[in-house]
Amino acid sequence: MNAELTFDPEAYRDPHLAEYLFMGMRQLTPPLREALQWDDDPDDAPQNAADDGALDALDVLVIDLCLIAIRFVSAGDAASLASNVPFQDMRRLVAPHVSASFADLFRWAVQEAADKPGYAQRPFSLNLLEEYDQAHGSDYALQAGVFFFRFGAAVVKLHRQASDMEARALQQFHETLYTGLVRAGGNDYHDDDDYYPPHRRPPREPERPKQPTLEELFDELNSLIGLENVKHDLAEMVDFLRVQQLREERGHKTVPTSRHLVFYGNPGTGKTTVARLLGGIYRALGILSRGHMVETDRAGMVAGYVGQTAQKVTRVVNEALGGVLFIDEAYALAAYNQSSNDFGPEAVATLLKLMEDHRDDLVVIVAGYPEKMRNFLRSNPGLESRFNKFIQFDDYSPEELTAILEHFAGQYDYRLSEAARRKATRVFEAAFRLRDEVFGNARFARNLFERAINKQASRIAHIEEITDEMLFTLEPDDIPDAGEMI
Repeated sequence: MNAELTFDPEAYRDPHLAEYLFMGMRQLTPPLREALQWDDDPDDAPQNAADDGALDALDVLVIDLCLIAIRFVSAGDAASLASNVPFQDMRRLVAPHVSASFADLFRWAVQEAADKPGYAQRPFSLNLLEEYDQAHGSDYALQAGVFFFRFGAAVVKLHRQASDMEARALQQFHETLYTGLVRAGGNDYHDDDDYYPPHRRPPREPERPKQPTLEELFDELNSLIGLENVKHDLAEMVDFLRVQQLREERGHKTVPTSRHLVFYGNPGTGKTTVARLLGGIYRALGILSRGHMVETDRAGMVAGYVGQTAQKVTRVVNEALGGVLFIDEAYALAAYNQSSNDFGPEAVATLLKLMEDHRDDLVVIVAGYPEKMRNFLRSNPGLESRFNKFIQFDDYSPEELTAILEHFAGQYDYRLSEAARRKATRVFEAAFRLRDEVFGNARFARNLFERAINKQASRIAHIEEITDEMLFTLEPDDIPDAGEMI
């Protein structure tokens, strides 16, 4: 294809991305065309090509870009081409320029994307350009690597923020592209940002923060106010897992055990915080590969139409792979199973299957009120067999709630006078006596703190000379009465 490559930026939903796309294609087609002429390894070429001569440089680039666009629209799932906006836009843009053989190549690309979701292979054109660079001392392969990765990232981010699953696919693609890929002269590829318009240049991927050690995670767990039985149970559980790992390393038999957990207790008792820490602990032990936490509930798993619930459950499980899936108020999945129109049981059945499929790199924690959680586990025999570890989160005592209040205050440079502290404790005592299953615990303490700083602001706002002490200190008049909170 020797004709001038032209484009209409407005034909693409992001004109700046279209500009970058065509700029890269113009830069890469000449060396790629030459490389295709002397490539002697037809086995590396896309299948269904009649011969090497049937491949034009632009065709090869377009196929590589189409594969990226298809696969990164929904990384990990076979793409729906009808909903793949970047893919459809690109096809419309390049259609006037591709050769007659493009149709066969295009069908092959679509099949490749459907059969192998999540882009893992190197673009064919990148391999050709590496050979070209070795012969000419150029750096076109580097340019192509930058070009392909930034296009993949742009596709993911064009209409939404990248999911964890898509971020993992991008990272894998990044590693695949840049393994052994350096600029001529030995400089690392990170040195050059010239291949993207400066006003649209994507930010560099931030360095991943250092993962906390097992000791650091337990220090954070132990620093939490209250939860003494939770700390004890988790420490005991981790000790057991470490001993079983040691037995396995030394060739001894190990006791099969489920890693999935039931957290039961009232709201505001720290279940979500502990689940997050447990994900990190499992990662530090080598039980999970990532240790992140994905939080969901019935709304995130159950759809209103046949066939959609399984898709929603699969999507959220895929996001949680390598970490913890935390299902809050899990009992709601079985709360309406008397109705034939409820898809909660379908969500449970799908979840159980996926837990088995991914048993080596997924931990599921279900949480909710004690009695409702017991009923939930009895609703499906598979639940009882997989969730056999229970961690109880007790309500915070009035003294612990006071400590939590002081913690909230300290976070924002407030402090309670001794008289204010005593009054707050009395409010917590009254609330604790009257508590029911919806008692907010730490949330109640936060609400009291927010009420207190508003009352303090009203008290001091019109004082002519406000000292720092006034700004910092919460007095008894700032603490709402029990009747205002209960």
